Amino acid sequence: MPEIEQVPCTGYVSRRFPNCFSVLSLVAFFTFALGAFFALSAETCILDRTAPGRTPIDAEIPLEAITPGDYADGELSLWITAGNEHAGWTWALPSRTNDLYITDGEDKMPLLNPTNPTWGDLGPKKPGVRCELKFNLPNAFRTKTQWSNKKPSLRICCPKGVFCWGGNSHGDFRVEIWKGIRAEIKGWVDAANRCGFVDMKDVPAERYIFSWRPNIHARDGDWRPPRIEQTSEVFRVRMQGWSGAPLLVDVEAHTRKDGVFRQTVELVPHATPLEAPFKPGEVVVGHCVYGGDRRFTDEIVTNDLADLIVSWNKFNTLTGMPANVRSEFDRKGMRFMTIYGYDSRDLTDKAKDTLGARYLCNNVGELAGYLYQGPREAAAVRVPQGMTDLGEAKDRFVNVFMQRFVRSRHKDYDFIFSTSGSPLGCYELQGGMDFMCNELYAVGSANLAYATSEARGAARKWKPEFWGGWLAEEWQTFPVPYSSTRKYDLLKAGLYQQYLMGTSLIVLESGAQSTQAHKYTSGAKDVKQGYDDHAPKEYRRTVKEFRDWTKANPRDPSGPTTCAAFVMGNNDGFVGMSFPSFAIWAQHATASNNVNWRCGAPEATWNLAKDVAFPLVQGALAPYPNSWLAGTPFGQVDVVQVDDEVLPDDISRYSLLVYAGWNTMTTRIAEHLAWWAKRGGELFLCVPHLSVRADREAKEYKPSDLVGNGDLSVLGFPCRVIGKADGGGFDVATLDKIPTDAKILAKTPNGRPLVIENEIGKGRIRLMLSWEYPGKGGIPATNYKTQLSEMLSRHTVDDIKVTGPDAKAVSWAVYRNTIYLLNMDCVKPRSVMLELPGGPQNLSLSPCEMRVVKREGAAKPPSRLRRQ
Repeated sequence: MPEIEQVPCTGYVSRRFPNCFSVLSLVAFFTFALGAFFALSAETCILDRTAPGRTPIDAEIPLEAITPGDYADGELSLWITAGNEHAGWTWALPSRTNDLYITDGEDKMPLLNPTNPTWGDLGPKKPGVRCELKFNLPNAFRTKTQWSNKKPSLRICCPKGVFCWGGNSHGDFRVEIWKGIRAEIKGWVDAANRCGFVDMKDVPAERYIFSWRPNIHARDGDWRPPRIEQTSEVFRVRMQGWSGAPLLVDVEAHTRKDGVFRQTVELVPHATPLEAPFKPGEVVVGHCVYGGDRRFTDEIVTNDLADLIVSWNKFNTLTGMPANVRSEFDRKGMRFMTIYGYDSRDLTDKAKDTLGARYLCNNVGELAGYLYQGPREAAAVRVPQGMTDLGEAKDRFVNVFMQRFVRSRHKDYDFIFSTSGSPLGCYELQGGMDFMCNELYAVGSANLAYATSEARGAARKWKPEFWGGWLAEEWQTFPVPYSSTRKYDLLKAGLYQQYLMGTSLIVLESGAQSTQAHKYTSGAKDVKQGYDDHAPKEYRRTVKEFRDWTKANPRDPSGPTTCAAFVMGNNDGFVGMSFPSFAIWAQHATASNNVNWRCGAPEATWNLAKDVAFPLVQGALAPYPNSWLAGTPFGQVDVVQVDDEVLPDDISRYSLLVYAGWNTMTTRIAEHLAWWAKRGGELFLCVPHLSVRADREAKEYKPSDLVGNGDLSVLGFPCRVIGKADGGGFDVATLDKIPTDAKILAKTPNGRPLVIENEIGKGRIRLMLSWEYPGKGGIPATNYKTQLSEMLSRHTVDDIKVTGPDAKAVSWAVYRNTIYLLNMDCVKPRSVMLELPGGPQNLSLSPCEMRVVKREGAAKPPSRLRRQ
């Protein structure tokens, strides 16, 4: 049991919880052995008895249980739990003082917090559920000095005792009343062994101290554990990199009224971590079914419209299949899953028994949508407001919001997917989400190429390397009318780009059964189209043609190779799109008083990066606007999260790393980047990326706010930032010296260095000296894009390039044995040159055309940290 400092003779044991908690520690073992002398209790026990219902309660409250915090508040809190195996329980009539009170023999102090004050009792309580009881202290106990010489007694009384709710006795009831903390600490290791969590939700405290260490056999004896003090009740530690060794976490919860709670928890990785549900290279195409016209489900099966049926909410799409259709469904090995399902474990176990690996469990939907929505949506999911530290705001999303939700849904599903219009899959996976499916075409996931690159980079970091695309094309492309062929060309281009970029699960959300977004879609006049109407037919045709193409063209199982990656910086909350109304990490109260907490220059820098690496194709849907289809003129580029838990494997596959949006630099991150660069990596970042601040101040900061107090040698840059100066209309950082071997690659209009590059080991670091994020605009923005284009053109797979005036309109990817090229223009053909080691090829691609080019000879495996 846990330890409370103020209570004498307290035991100390760590409990085992499902999937992740420990056997007895040595301290606990000896405490257990001496159980006859030391009570195994983390609290002061006031009553623990088994007796018939309605047996009066009259128990003494030990004076030592009253803490200084109780005296200061003049209030005492106790806890009760009761029950038997037959029925719920209740007690007391809160409207009458004499039914439940504490007393010193003179004053009677009634219950302050009745749960049902208008009822004749406190309402039904489940057996074993604990309830808090609050009382004012009698006047004689308001200060300790008043009674120190009198030594009065304090008692809790309930003349009618505990009874069965509803009046029937149903046998004896066990009743426990105690003062202090009794906690079942919630903690777990996620299914993929990414992170371990210790959740102290049941121990409200003013501050928490967590220190963690590997099992004594996992490290040398001189290893010292870190000690983390925080106000958040959830502790997270990265499990990857520990080679299966358990971690011991020592917990302290410092409470004002109940002393210090202590417990030790052992986080044990899963022996078999989560695996991808599909084989490498496999592409599964799905349709969502919403009930309604039964013909849709039948035709998906009989006419091979898709490989997967996704049922909205319910299982009856599967269980209600006619026998002949169900037989075909099983014969073809088709898959089934739900979206927004809330099914019981009994039902999901039956589905697993029936379908095996063909049952893909549940997509929980747009879980993180509040990140780009308004204050009402943030309040609905209880996002604390007024936070001023980006790290705390991010951890609230990862540690509290995500991990608690995932843990809750795992009670009913073996694994779950999430769909989000904010391409921040890295944080969702870090919080325990099993698999990501971006809601493509929507909000921040509108640029399909950028959103998919983030999902791919997140999956590669957090493992397994598997992600999905949830195509909300009908809802989110409302400027394009149903009557135009561009509507379905737009879907076709998105489907093929998902294939090209390595997405394994590709699902059309709506449109193929009946229209849903007709109220908003241009020219629809709010008229819903049914199953036999034009739009649903065209949606079904487009998806079927794509599905048939994937079967005829099995994808290279090696996956797309990437040499370059943009960095999702430490604490970056970019949701894929930048609007002044967006509050970072949904901190609307903070943003209302501090404009820095709204989208600004950091997010605009992401837009610069997207313009270069994921440019939207102009005229791709003419005469309609294109907000979705982007080329990848430099091939595939990942977006990888680099935070204070960075490991070498996170970045070792890349030869180029580029910073764009917000970053809170730490010494640990800087050291890892320097390590990586020395081994051949090329890094590009700007001065504000070196700031250690987490308050979103990106303009009025000082050199001392930079990592190393401005001494950049920690990053491998042998110089110091000493101030700032005018660069000719914008501020630039001034250095104490230009490193001897450094190159000045660009200057300001008045001749000051703007971009410098320094060799470090086998690699190099390029630093832009603009004082603000280049997204602020002007010369720094133009120069950032120029530098980025030059570097990306050098970091391609085996020197393969796509060039020519139309290169920005083409998305392409290099696999180990195959090159895929896709014209993202739905209107015009595009011509490019594919530059290969064996010589160039001129290619002309018709609108939306996918070209498959086989690589000749023995292709090399993906390079790591190679210098270009």
